Amino acid sequence: LGHYSFEMLTGSVPFEGDSAVTIALKHFQEEIPSVRAFDPHIPQALENVVFKATAKNPANRYTSADAMASDLKTALSPARAHEAKYVVPKDDLDETRIMPVIPNGPKPPHDEGGDADSPASQPSPKARPKKKSRRWWIIGIGILVAMLLMIGIGAVFANQKRDVDVPDLRGMTTTQAKTALTSAGLKVGSYKYTYSTKVSKDLVIDSDPKRQVSVKEGSTVKLILSRGQPQFTLENYVGQDYTDVKSDLQKRGVTVKEKQVSANDEPSGKIVSQSIKAGKKVIADKTTITFGVSVAIKPNTFALRDLTGYTEKSLRDYANEVGLKIVISQAHSDTVDTGMVISQTPAAGTQVKPGDTVNVSVSQGPDPEETKTWSKTISIPYQAPASSSTASASNSSGSTSSSSSAAPAPNGIQVFFADKTHNISTINRSFNITADDQITITLQVSTKYPGSYRIVRDGTVIAQEDNDY
Repeated sequence: LGHYSFEMLTGSVPFEGDSAVTIALKHFQEEIPSVRAFDPHIPQALENVVFKATAKNPANRYTSADAMASDLKTALSPARAHEAKYVVPKDDLDETRIMPVIPNGPKPPHDEGGDADSPASQPSPKARPKKKSRRWWIIGIGILVAMLLMIGIGAVFANQKRDVDVPDLRGMTTTQAKTALTSAGLKVGSYKYTYSTKVSKDLVIDSDPKRQVSVKEGSTVKLILSRGQPQFTLENYVGQDYTDVKSDLQKRGVTVKEKQVSANDEPSGKIVSQSIKAGKKVIADKTTITFGVSVAIKPNTFALRDLTGYTEKSLRDYANEVGLKIVISQAHSDTVDTGMVISQTPAAGTQVKPGDTVNVSVSQGPDPEETKTWSKTISIPYQAPASSSTASASNSSGSTSSSSSAAPAPNGIQVFFADKTHNISTINRSFNITADDQITITLQVSTKYPGSYRIVRDGTVIAQEDNDY
């Protein structure tokens, strides 16, 4: 109990050494250090309890645990604030004694038949210290063995590792995971890599043991890391049926596109080219591949050109060259210049033959808008501001001449309108009135800009209208 008290007060053991034997010898030979040397604020009375509880001679210790507890109860009492330092009494067990040397010569003869009370028959006084010394060594060895047992038991408990929970390492880098494991008192084990469609490459997917599993401090945790999304190797698809290849790749998550290619020596629907070379490893949902797909040319047929952007003269020249009939219709366009082809039917690439009809739409340019003038006269009633009315009421007891000379408070008027050249969010006019007034607005309107206005008096909308063109 004395040594436990010392450790609780100082946070350290009384004696340290390279081995258990060295520590045991220090316990046996040296006085216990002063706890007040570690912390001067510890009362002397409390240090005295430690000294008495750790005295080497059992006779100088407390006679029982109750006696020690009784002394501890008053150790912090003000009455013992100036108590003198306890000094362990010296006794024979604490002193080093030199034993007399017994001569090795022959023993003096004595009369075997002599009187039992004669000096020769009495034991030599030098034999007594030998018995006491032997008893001392027996006690010392017993204390040493007891101390070694206590140290061994203490070492067993000290080496017992606490249980800790494996932290959640998901989504961390290896550096972050190492830091988290070290902080938790754990070690990083081996790495295992696996593909993942959700976790980016080189980040932690999971751990073994898994998160929140309780393990012993110092245990090793294996990290399961992501190789990234699974990859596969593209084949050489040339010569295969496009429909079958498209279905297979789309099931893997690949985006597949088709480009028709006229072919004289290939049946329709066969792949004749691919945009990504065979043998390349790709990630399915991040890959787009375009296949050139054969379209067999029928006798006397050909692929229709893309006529977008052709002029009417270019159309006639092309029609005469290949024997097609061109039917032209007109349409307005804000993006295609006047006289240029906007669209065609059939679409470019379609197989046609001489004599077939192709319908094209030619641009007439932007659709012109008819602009009209819309005029509107709007009445604006004056309204005395509330603050002005209150002021007038409070001054009603004043002189008549001063009241009649006071000018009315003005209304702030703002006019907003929208037409072909104005925006409703911009103030068009701003003025003050002190009596009823009216204004006339004139707007340039069309189907695209039908026109509207809004009148605001002192921050409040008093009139607004949208023109129904």
